[in-house]
Amino acid sequence: MNIHIKDEKLFDSIRENSIFEIEIGSSMYQLKNDNSDTDVLIIYINPISCRTSFNSHHQLQFKKNSTDYILTTLEQFVMNILSGDSTINYEVLCSSQFQNAFPELSDALSCYNYKVIKSYLGMAKRDLKTIRKKYNNKTASHFLRGLMFSEQMILRQNIFALSTHDFNILKQVKLGINTLSENDLKFYEEHMNNLRESLIEQKIDAVRLFEIETAMIKINETYVDYLFRDFSTIKYYIRALELNDFGYEEKKWK
Repeated sequence: MNIHIKDEKLFDSIRENSIFEIEIGSSMYQLKNDNSDTDVLIIYINPISCRTSFNSHHQLQFKKNSTDYILTTLEQFVMNILSGDSTINYEVLCSSQFQNAFPELSDALSCYNYKVIKSYLGMAKRDLKTIRKKYNNKTASHFLRGLMFSEQMILRQNIFALSTHDFNILKQVKLGINTLSENDLKFYEEHMNNLRESLIEQKIDAVRLFEIETAMIKINETYVDYLFRDFSTIKYYIRALELNDFGYEEKKWK
């Protein structure tokens, strides 16, 4: 869930600390049309003076000039990918723009992610119920995209590397050129259940976690002229391991 803010001065101050901006949604999926909304995700460095011991997974959202901005710190961005709380963040991670800007962090995070796959399949299940009650082109395309992206992840493929056939189906459903029949929905429902059964739960080990945190520290050092003296991302993620926040195996740390 995003926390909506209306303070433009706060938005401007956050944007001053931006390290990455990208248009998300239909533009990222190459499905944008004249009726599509404009959504932008901003990753920013949170000044030390604004940091506290409380770390929320809730990102901020601000609307300006018909554009919705999602605002997330680098720590939140990573945390919500690891926890599966934000499929949008994972999509940004898979974009060529992000991979070019932050190759080390992209390499560390770009792998099979059980919790993100579960999120896509969970949303697909919800969307299926919705379109069976009242069909909607946008929701139907969202349903299909969730299935296609989760399958790509299970196959260890970039989610945007869809086949031409799958992309055309997705586009036709979004535009209303092709409407999913009840037989189509039964077929995709069975496919969804098969994908769910094929899931292999994998835990993120301490070695990969250290690689992620190392990449994050390097990014922070690149964009700010001071180090985290009162905030330790490494301690935070070790705490997450101890509390089993993200489904990791509990471990003892000295």
